[in-house]
Amino acid sequence: ASSLALLAMTEVGLNAPRPEFVDQTFNNLRILRIAAASQPYRRARLEQIAYVNGSFVPMVEAKVSILDRGFLFADGIYEVAAVLEGRLIDNASHLARLERSVGEIALALPETTERIQEIQKELIARNNLVNGMVYLEVTRGADTGRDFAFPKDVKPTLIMFTSVKDIVNAPSAKSGIGVITLPDIRWTRRDIKSVALLA
Repeated sequence: ASSLALLAMTEVGLNAPRPEFVDQTFNNLRILRIAAASQPYRRARLEQIAYVNGSFVPMVEAKVSILDRGFLFADGIYEVAAVLEGRLIDNASHLARLERSVGEIALALPETTERIQEIQKELIARNNLVNGMVYLEVTRGADTGRDFAFPKDVKPTLIMFTSVKDIVNAPSAKSGIGVITLPDIRWTRRDIKSVALLA
């Protein structure tokens, strides 16, 4: 950054940098380094790793096709598993529901549930996740175009990522929340953990 500052001064016609300007530049850089070191949480978020179709990639590079049926038709299933002190909580129940839900919409899992759990644990380790969640979504995949009919010979999409959240100490966990009951007008198969959550 200091070299860029010196170059910028040369470009605008200054023959030599003023000593006080150089001192201030280096001092600002020192402050930025100290601030970054004191905020590992923010640094971890910037470097977060996701899983997309067989590969662990930086979150900023994680991509799926715009023709993916999860995007076009909400043709997919999701699960969210809690993580406390670096461990998955009640994950077997989530994976059992995942298997049942994909079965109800005739969607084949691209990986076994054992492999899915391995990936979840790998993401927790790679992201140094202590408390939070692991989100996973499986869709029917991307065909060569948009069509209502289920595509044939298309591999399902599987993505996962982690989120930091203090579940135990969240205000709502301590004080509770108020709720009301209303008819769910979306559809009658609420037992399926579909990504289509709009009412």
